[in-house]
Amino acid sequence: MYMLIGRTQSTFNGQNNDQRKIHMNLQNLFFKLKKDPKWIDNNTTHMLLDHLVIVDDGGQVRQGGIDASHVADLEADILLNGQIVPITVSDKLFSPGHEHEGKFAVYEGNHRLEALRNLNRKLSPEGDDRFAMVRVYQTNFASSLEKRSYQLECNEHVTAKSSSDEDYALVLQNELKSGNKVSGLTWKNFDEKGSNLDLLKKWCKSHWKINGNRINVIIKKALYGNPNAKLKNYTKYSLLDFFKNHNNIGWAGKKAGEECNNYAVYTMSSANHVFPNLTGNAFKVKTDNSKTKTVAVCWETSTLGKSSKKMKEFRQRAVSSVNKANASALLDKTATLVDKLVFAPQLKREKGLIWVQKDSNGKFIF
Repeated sequence: MYMLIGRTQSTFNGQNNDQRKIHMNLQNLFFKLKKDPKWIDNNTTHMLLDHLVIVDDGGQVRQGGIDASHVADLEADILLNGQIVPITVSDKLFSPGHEHEGKFAVYEGNHRLEALRNLNRKLSPEGDDRFAMVRVYQTNFASSLEKRSYQLECNEHVTAKSSSDEDYALVLQNELKSGNKVSGLTWKNFDEKGSNLDLLKKWCKSHWKINGNRINVIIKKALYGNPNAKLKNYTKYSLLDFFKNHNNIGWAGKKAGEECNNYAVYTMSSANHVFPNLTGNAFKVKTDNSKTKTVAVCWETSTLGKSSKKMKEFRQRAVSSVNKANASALLDKTATLVDKLVFAPQLKREKGLIWVQKDSNGKFIF
């Protein structure tokens, strides 16, 4: 609800102090009002609900669309407190001949607008028209990137349904594909140098004020499927599909851990996941059914800027970690936690699954 506050104010590159756009969440609004108590009176206006429209292209960056539960929460809050935060809309009407001719596009505040619409539908038949008008903040943007960055920033506050990693990733991917260079990089050349990853990180941090591992996740999602990547990457689900279609042990399950043809298959994207993730799952399934064999399907999930040498090092660490687990003093001499170890094909020359062989002592060898 509105009484919870969000992030501090930030600006777009190239805007001076007089051109700053206030990101519409409650903390930023209070920040503006503290400096200028008449900011709302001087910078916002009221519009009829019917004059506003949420457009599919450009109306929001969230991939999940409207969250009904969030709208319901906002309805209750607005009914009690009124509309506090203005809705951001275009400063120009749609042109004559456009399907939305005579209306203004909503750039931010979709959930607030839906809540106000619902309240108006419920109350107007009873003669209560207090929610027929909406307080709006009109603005324009110099580019699609500026608009998307504004929308992402507005979502980053406690009460809102925050922008997801996928939302950020799609914006970054669109920028790379559109030909707009991101720190000199495009969809086609981002992986030419390992240092390009650092350039993307700096770009994301400066434009969106996000930090840490979240940036790595966003970049990985944004660049997933790029045909020019040096190393092929997978999601957990695409890897399971590949394994299901190419394995020679008859496993045809739908999810990790599902037993099929006496095999239980688990994915592993880091050598660090052997303990306790893989070992814990393997121990549980073998405790439930001693005849079940376990298969670990491994892939290097962080491939940006990586070389074939780094891939080899990852695989060596994974083999070593699995061997260590299988050699635990807690196990019977004939028992193993992981029966089969498989690597996904990630180098361009690799065409199929890479099954790791065992030596005469039963240890996996790479």
